[in-house]
Amino acid sequence: MASPARARTVDSDFSADGVRESGSSCCRTQFVKREGRLASLYTGSWTDSNVAVPLEFANVVLHKERVEAIAIGTLDRIAASSPPNWAEDEQLVRVGFMSTSEADALIDAFLPSATASLAAVVGLGLAEPPDWITIGAVDERAAAWLTGSPAGALVQPVGCASLHEIRSGVTWDDIETALARGGIACTATETPQRLLHRDPAVCHIDLFDGPDGKVVVMLSQSTARRTLFAANSKLLAEVLDIISSAFDGRPL
Repeated sequence: MASPARARTVDSDFSADGVRESGSSCCRTQFVKREGRLASLYTGSWTDSNVAVPLEFANVVLHKERVEAIAIGTLDRIAASSPPNWAEDEQLVRVGFMSTSEADALIDAFLPSATASLAAVVGLGLAEPPDWITIGAVDERAAAWLTGSPAGALVQPVGCASLHEIRSGVTWDDIETALARGGIACTATETPQRLLHRDPAVCHIDLFDGPDGKVVVMLSQSTARRTLFAANSKLLAEVLDIISSAFDGRPL
């Protein structure tokens, strides 16, 4: 019989400030704990009238049109570098960090000659943003959007993980069988994570031992696949529906 999950717990991997660095070569991301929950997966595409990006402690906010006008491919290169987390709407990209020094380092690395009209480091308690960025509250969260645009639905970060608790005793075989019914393949890798794929979407899944004998499912997608965020997010949404229905799943 397949083992239900490896013997490790979720919360023990977090430091006191709620941050840990994943060791997986497939998905080197920070996971930021907020009020007992993790940041949600990105659940839409920036063509779905999402026009606000969430703000963390220190944030690099990029004006997409202006950046690509002077440095084509820069946004893709930043995404391919696997930053901690990434949020993108129709006009803006936001990369969140735990410190302003990390945010400044990203701009220095990819846009060393950038002016405030292209990129800015913004956050609560930091200097006033440039006039093309408006900061306010969306869905009770600090957010930024392009000045002159409405503050629409809030996009969620890519590169953060979504944790869901399912009933005890569920094995990898059970997961694979349930997903296969939906046309989703689950493939082992050289890391503890497994790949979920249904062309062209590719995402990651992992299992952990949870409290009270339950099993915790962690789902994520890589920022390096920026052009496939929408396809990956659709796949992840279907995976969540399947495991919630088949294994009494609930978000953590």
